[in-house]
Amino acid sequence: MESTVSVKSVEESYKEFEAHLRYSTFWKRFFAGIIDAFFIYILSYVFELFFPDAINSYVVIFFTFLPFIYSIGMHGHSGQTLGKKFMEVQVTNSKDEKSITYLQAFLRDLIPIIGLTTMVVMSLYTPEINTVEDMEQHKDFYRIMAILGATNMIWYISEFVTMLFNKKRRAVHDYIASTVVVRT
Repeated sequence: MESTVSVKSVEESYKEFEAHLRYSTFWKRFFAGIIDAFFIYILSYVFELFFPDAINSYVVIFFTFLPFIYSIGMHGHSGQTLGKKFMEVQVTNSKDEKSITYLQAFLRDLIPIIGLTTMVVMSLYTPEINTVEDMEQHKDFYRIMAILGATNMIWYISEFVTMLFNKKRRAVHDYIASTVVVRT
């Protein structure tokens, strides 16, 4: 009878270890992000190389949001960006670990999109600063921009902290979108 108990505990331990490995994706996600950033940089560079005269405000805004377009498109299509595919991880629905929808892909990026959109809109109205008096006159504008920047930093720190303190290594955006990242 005693050996049965130890066999069960070994089996249970193995299942727990297997589950831990399935969701242990921090470094894979980290390097996937670097790969994706490199890919987007190459796309931007090639565009600028072949279309140097096409650079205007609209193109700059497009390339500002390109990482989100890429992320939402790739995650909605297959649950993986090129970086995640290379690093062998995939975003899945947290309830059944099946494919995610485009809405879930969008929700994963919603908070950074709101922050970036706010900063882009505000930057369109950036006051011209020529003197100390100009700077003093527009100090509230720059305070708001600093607060937005700090809020953005807090968001990304909370993403990492959240991932470290739950078994499935879900970040805040995974909770918002009901997703989880698993090894493939």
